[in-house]
Amino acid sequence: MCGWDSHNAPSILLVRPGREPVLVVPHVFLARLAKETMWLDARFCLPGTLGTAVAGLLSEGTGRNGGSGSYAVLGRGEAPIAIWEQLTARLANARFTDFAAAIDPLRLIKTDLQVAMHQRAADLCDELFALLGPAVRAGKPTHRIQADLEHRARGAGAEFFQSWLTVMPIADYCRTYREECLRVPQPGDQVLLGLYVMLEGHWGHALRSGVVGTPSQAQRDVYAVACEMFEQGLAALAPGRDLREVEAAAQAAFEQRYPDATKRAEIFRFRTGHALGLSYEDPIATAAFPQPYGDDFGAQASGADVPALPAQPGILLELHPNLFVPGVGGAALGDMVLVTQRGYRLLTSFARELLVF
Repeated sequence: MCGWDSHNAPSILLVRPGREPVLVVPHVFLARLAKETMWLDARFCLPGTLGTAVAGLLSEGTGRNGGSGSYAVLGRGEAPIAIWEQLTARLANARFTDFAAAIDPLRLIKTDLQVAMHQRAADLCDELFALLGPAVRAGKPTHRIQADLEHRARGAGAEFFQSWLTVMPIADYCRTYREECLRVPQPGDQVLLGLYVMLEGHWGHALRSGVVGTPSQAQRDVYAVACEMFEQGLAALAPGRDLREVEAAAQAAFEQRYPDATKRAEIFRFRTGHALGLSYEDPIATAAFPQPYGDDFGAQASGADVPALPAQPGILLELHPNLFVPGVGGAALGDMVLVTQRGYRLLTSFARELLVF
């Protein structure tokens, strides 16, 4: 709403009719940063008193008994419970309305400036993928490779970075944390890397798969399935076509390769895609891509519980089909895809064939 990055501390922006916006920050050094860099009125409150401070500001000069009034709230789902309890205790007679539904449609179509910012994040993903091969060959533990990638991302200006890096003879799931990323890459290992970066609040996200040494036929086969899902999903993406058709096309490619429903049930997958923007899963368009491990996947995949949403120029998606087949291997392929007037444009461009290290 105003360009403020609260980093590891909570803060609240107040927008009131007829008054200047106020940013309330309960972190003394971040409050100083806000005063130096923000165009609006930044105020400090003691840690642990944010909800009380905001309630006082909302009540001042109103003469309302018990803090009555009506307030629209953005970010309620992220608000720490202690802050919310303070706020509602002081404004016991107030009515709070979740305002996200009014804002979410405004986030659906990216402006040219936003696309340019996402392109920067996509370029950084490509740069990080280029570092993976030398890092694997250097014989470092997997978590050290992740640390090196984060170091480069931070140096490039990313205010947030995370990765999952699965290095196993048979890739089993997305491994993110040090305690599950101790393995040193060995010949025959699969290497699956997912990147999450944020530049100036704009997300970048991409996935690639590779093998240390000569890929086995099983490794090639499982990656071929992910590639086919990716290509079929892209083929279904065009302005005016329902976004649910992208998910349906990828799912059809998966089922063609694994026609046995019992076999499919043994294969772990996360969602084929989602919308990307100022959130990792931007609202509205993400609903077209249900999680396969959810209990209601069948109903959502059929489109019964998801409203139709025609693809529109300016919608940004992350399309990343994936599968982890027990006893066989895993594969993932993901790119940032922008819907355009004529079809789509891939923002990430690193090689999409199975990588060989």
